[in-house]
Parts: sequence; C-alpha cells; structure tokens
Amino acid sequence: MVVERSGRSSADITAPMTGVVTQVYPLERQAIEPGDALFDLKLTHEDVVTAQTEFLANLQILDVANQELGRLQRIGESVIPGKRIIEQRYAVDKSRAEISAKRQSLLLHGISDQQIATMEQTREVLREITVVAPDYPKNHEDEGTEHQYFVQSIDVNRGQSVEAGQKMAKLG
Repeated sequence: MVVERSGRSSADITAPMTGVVTQVYPLERQAIEPGDALFDLKLTHEDVVTAQTEFLANLQILDVANQELGRLQRIGESVIPGKRIIEQRYAVDKSRAEISAKRQSLLLHGISDQQIATMEQTREVLREITVVAPDYPKNHEDEGTEHQYFVQSIDVNRGQSVEAGQKMAKLG
C-alpha cells in the first residue's frame, strides 16, 4: 500500500520572485526528474532588476578602478606619489566589497551562482529565469531512494503574472 507522507511525498513549487510566466514545460500527471525545467519566468520584480543593474554598475566601476591602478603603476612611483596609488588600491577594494554585497543580495533574491557568473561574463541583466524541479529531499529515512516526481497540478498559465512565493505547481 502506498501512503503519502506529509513533508516527504509532495512539494509545492512557488515563484522565486515576481514575474510573468512565459513558458510552462510539464503537463499535469507527467513524470519529471529533479532539475527538469518547469517554468520560464520573465523578471519584473523591481528590487531584482535594481540589484542586477547595481551589480553590473559596480562591475564597471571595478574595471575602471583596475585600469586606473594599472596606469598609475606603469607610470611608477617616481612620477606619481605613492599616496595616489594607495588611494586607487582602496578604490579597487571598495568596489570589490560592493560587488560582493550585491552578489549576496542577488543570491537572496533567488538568482543562482551560475546566473550571477553569466551576468558577470556577459555584462547583461537576466531577463528571464527557469524554475526547475527541486533535488530529492535529503533525510536519513529516504537516503538512497530516488524517484521521479509526478506533476500533480499546474496552478499558473502562460502570460500570468505571479508574485514571489505564489504557488505555481505541486509535485508528488
């Protein structure tokens, strides 16, 4: 006999941030694996957009500060006072600290390390994220037992606006 166990047998999938559903991948009653794409979400959350733009702006400021530091170091301390080079090193350190703080903010908003790295490489904001099926729960009772998820319900439609924390689907 199969019995559903609360907190173990099913998982609610919620919107990680405010956005508009642009794609629904699974069908109800479909079996899926952890990591499978469930939804694409166009980001509209103002705080997330602001955090991304500030992160990218801080990356640009760091680039400029590093370029200026390199220029000053090439000229040499015989021409440029050592104080000016030290001030520029502080500017670089300050920029790195601001980038680290913005990175933490993005992580708290639900943007992954990989997505942040992509932003850093491309110097573009994320316009869309993909919500994926979660990993299997880690607990001592179910250790080593892996199973497919079963899409019990899909609670959103393409084009629908969702708020952070709003239920999007239920997996069993």
